[in-house]
Amino acid sequence: MNDTHNERFSNDEQLLTINELCHKLRISKSTEWRMRQKGMIPYADIDGKIRYTPENVDAFISEKTIGI
Repeated sequence: MNDTHNERFSNDEQLLTINELCHKLRISKSTEWRMRQKGMIPYADIDGKIRYTPENVDAFISEKTIGI
């Protein structure tokens, strides 16, 4: 597995596509691309397909949550 951020993902883990991430965060694909370029959310590059773990997405949301 070609893993951009050297994190290991288990085979049984449900990975999110770019479209699924954009839908969950209500962002555009260009915003996702900028976030990925800045390293804001760890991702996996599997044969040229970008995938995100739900855990990393949830951690990102928690990190960005203010006042809770």
